[in-house]
Amino acid sequence: MRGNDWLNNIPEALFDHLSCPKTTHRPMCDNSNRMANEHNLNDKRPWINYEESDYILHFGINELATSYGQRKTAQLRAAIKRGAKLVVFDPRRSETASMATEWIPIKPGTDAAVALAMAYVIIKNELYDKDFVENWTTGFEEFKKRVMGEEDGIVRDPEWAGKISGVPPETIERIAKEFAMAKNKGCISWTGLAQVDNGMYGTAAIQALNGLCGTFDAPGGPLYLSSANLNPLGVKARKSRLPPALQS
Repeated sequence: MRGNDWLNNIPEALFDHLSCPKTTHRPMCDNSNRMANEHNLNDKRPWINYEESDYILHFGINELATSYGQRKTAQLRAAIKRGAKLVVFDPRRSETASMATEWIPIKPGTDAAVALAMAYVIIKNELYDKDFVENWTTGFEEFKKRVMGEEDGIVRDPEWAGKISGVPPETIERIAKEFAMAKNKGCISWTGLAQVDNGMYGTAAIQALNGLCGTFDAPGGPLYLSSANLNPLGVKARKSRLPPALQS
């Protein structure tokens, strides 16, 4: 295993001496996640603002065991303690799944299907943030055609995703509606998706849910490092992005 770029020469010299095969850090980490996020969001890791979240979706991320820092772990625990709903899609009952409000077992590598089916529910029921989608995203019409089956005849609905993922269609539909109608929400994935063949596209599908619901830089949603002065979890987000039709 080679080190990071600035100290590659140290472990590389040792492994050469021992005649060991080498790999780099990147294939072992979240590179496919970063590729998707940098391409679609221009930010490699838009972490969730747990301090203001009341609905959190995790796909393939065991935050309590593999977090980027203790501050994130503490804030996630605090969010759960104050009543925020945490839904975890994970093939196994990880440490985070064990603390979640709801753990949903899923077949490995099928997260993208579930995310697309959730997008189908949100679009079909017009639960998405039309203002945010129109003014802050690109490609919605093309994405809609793909999800609704207008492009290739394959409708990405919960029944379609259920056969692929093993998640009951009614569960996918319920979680999609709960997520869209929650006030302060956000979803995130990490290395659980990065280590599968379609990890980049799975990450993009999951981030599309944030795009549809306008959660970026909103309370409880993903915060950009650049907008948070490299301290995303210590910065209060902008106003709620709950669609006007769902606001009380």
